[in-house]
Amino acid sequence: MKSERKTLVWGQEAVVEHLERLLAAAKAGELDDVVMAHRVFKSDGTFEDIVFGGTEEQRQAALAKLRATDD
Repeated sequence: MKSERKTLVWGQEAVVEHLERLLAAAKAGELDDVVMAHRVFKSDGTFEDIVFGGTEEQRQAALAKLRATDD
């Protein structure tokens, strides 16, 4: 898997717009070979890792990369 780091910092409105575009692309079958990994930080100090798309193998690899950034 090619690795290119890109950091985006958005407000709520931009996040909603981005997710709506992703949903439309997924419904159109345009995300067949895309894996996304996100860490969602909650106000109580906890977080949740969310990985979706691609194959199980691709999801596991993406999750491993995400977790490799842990301190």
